[in-house]
Amino acid sequence: MLFSLITVRRRLGLQVALIFIIGITGCVSYSARTYYNLDVNKPEYQTVQCKQALKAVGYQEDIRLARSAAGPVLILITGGLAFVPYAASHVALEAFDMQQAREIEEKCGGKIVSPDLKN
Repeated sequence: MLFSLITVRRRLGLQVALIFIIGITGCVSYSARTYYNLDVNKPEYQTVQCKQALKAVGYQEDIRLARSAAGPVLILITGGLAFVPYAASHVALEAFDMQQAREIEEKCGGKIVSPDLKN
């Protein structure tokens, strides 16, 4: 009886962690949202600096896809032990993505997409 209760609680904890992970992984990166909102008619869009900044969009999308796929699997395999390192790396990579989005906005003359998605 006690063993089955512990097993149920452990499974419930993993389900809650998975729902949380699915919730914090978005569909596209901030860099991609900024790129999609750029006005291609602005002269800044045609500059070399803008073209170089736009290279980050592909990298950020690859990072987001890998993180979304590998994170939950890693947490399941480790029995939840990797949750804290995963969450910390998620925060760091999100901050880096926001920094890249601001750089794209500055160099390409666009409007930054706010993290709260109200734009």
